[in-house]
Amino acid sequence: MQDFSSLYHAIQHSRVTNLKWSQLLTKHSFSKYSIPNQGGIYLFLSQMQLNGKYNVLYAGKSDDLQRRFGEHQLSLNKHIHNSKFFVYSLEHNEDQRSYSESALIHVYNPPGNTQQKLA
Repeated sequence: MQDFSSLYHAIQHSRVTNLKWSQLLTKHSFSKYSIPNQGGIYLFLSQMQLNGKYNVLYAGKSDDLQRRFGEHQLSLNKHIHNSKFFVYSLEHNEDQRSYSESALIHVYNPPGNTQQKLA
């Protein structure tokens, strides 16, 4: 578990260097249309714990964040459904998105990412 600022700092030190995160969005308080339909990296986070920390529940990438968020709302992934917050970083380069996603999964080992692990 990490607070968002230390999570961001740790990501920067994991060589995921070009990420500029959006504000922390409460998952159920906005529509998918408030998310840009551009490429990027995203995280689903747990509710803040008493100690002010968050768990990364799922890390992903997409060429269209708005569409992908909508798809996740229909998914059966319990970790995504149990998440409380969503944050994203715009990234137009597919190679950088792939690298960033793999690095995030490797560093945080989110329980919702069961298919992809960094080799």
